[in-house]
Amino acid sequence: NVHLRENQISRGTCNLMPKPLSIPDQKFREAVVMLQRGNVAAAEELCLAILQLDPHHVAALHLSGLAATHAGRVEAGIKRLERAVQIKPKDAAIYGDLALAQINQGRDMEALRSLETSHALAPNEIDARHSLGNLLLKLGHHGDAIVAFDLVIAAQPDHAEAHHCRGRALVGLERFEEAYSAYELAHELKPGSADYLASMASALCNLKRYKEAGPLIEKALAINPRM
Repeated sequence: NVHLRENQISRGTCNLMPKPLSIPDQKFREAVVMLQRGNVAAAEELCLAILQLDPHHVAALHLSGLAATHAGRVEAGIKRLERAVQIKPKDAAIYGDLALAQINQGRDMEALRSLETSHALAPNEIDARHSLGNLLLKLGHHGDAIVAFDLVIAAQPDHAEAHHCRGRALVGLERFEEAYSAYELAHELKPGSADYLASMASALCNLKRYKEAGPLIEKALAINPRM
């Protein structure tokens, strides 16, 4: 009985041992290491080698798409990311990276659809919400942008850039007093930002409060003389 138990324990231990990685997965680990070291070209080369062995390796498609985009071959990167989401359509992160590449190429409406999908798949992901707000702001959908930034701020009240971008959206609606308050909150959270000071000054100018705006402009120029 003792011998039988030992055999059972031995078999159980073997079942708990990690299975050896496949060749594509081994190469992908190497690619991740190369990327972490800043060797984007080597990471992409490894990913392409993986795709020769396994054309449906989603992680390799994703990483090679990012690498191509980083190297300036954005259209090639987009094609790989599009293939990745076709294979794995529930991956919010791939949709988010696809959207950023599409924005890079001026394909804003496609990027909007990608970001909306990413947000629907991962509604608590702050970066996706913020990127969606920025794109809505760029497209002039100021009210929708405010909603997106409000969601970011609700999840992370100290997100200075979300307050700042919310202020920009409010300016688009000519709600200058509220915009100034949003900029002021951003500045309180990140007091060393010349951009936030300049935005506060701009809002005050829109409100014709020029005397208050002047010192803020001077402070902004002191931080960044090239503004």
